[in-house]
Amino acid sequence: MNDTTINALDVLGAVADAKAEVASSYIDPGTHILELEEQKLTRGSGTNKKCVYYIGDLKVLWSKDEVHAPGTTKTYVENLNDDWEQGPGRLKAFAMAMGPNMAEEDITKEDLAEMVNSQCCKGFRVLCHAWAKEKKTKPGEYITKYRWSYVDPSVSIEDFVASLRNKGGSAPSANEANDA
Repeated sequence: MNDTTINALDVLGAVADAKAEVASSYIDPGTHILELEEQKLTRGSGTNKKCVYYIGDLKVLWSKDEVHAPGTTKTYVENLNDDWEQGPGRLKAFAMAMGPNMAEEDITKEDLAEMVNSQCCKGFRVLCHAWAKEKKTKPGEYITKYRWSYVDPSVSIEDFVASLRNKGGSAPSANEANDA
């Protein structure tokens, strides 16, 4: 194995052991239904050569946010070496949304490796509630936080959106976002 080969089991063990978190990048605040198109692990470049990133391409199926037109692709990226920023835990929360009623203990590094290597979750749908939150350590700088949920593939997007509207589904309130 050369130094650019990534052993998925080694890296994904940190994800399986992490506490699920609610933030990441590249998806703007709002409420979105997304479909997983492709995912991979990749090593950083330049000064980040030691970092391993999870990259998932997600097709927008529906969005309350006009910036995310249906059919466009958004990229979800996590730094899996970044324990301080809880990247492994955020990926775990995303992985938990791949199935109904998944618990943290349901996520193993073997399952995660299978998920990434075989692309077995391609076409799975997730609901993403995203909101901006000011960094405590850097006032004036914001990060986007996410709450991922499973979307039943047997339910049409139209029916799912109608059920969201009936439940008052939207991005978390300011109070909920401050608690996250």
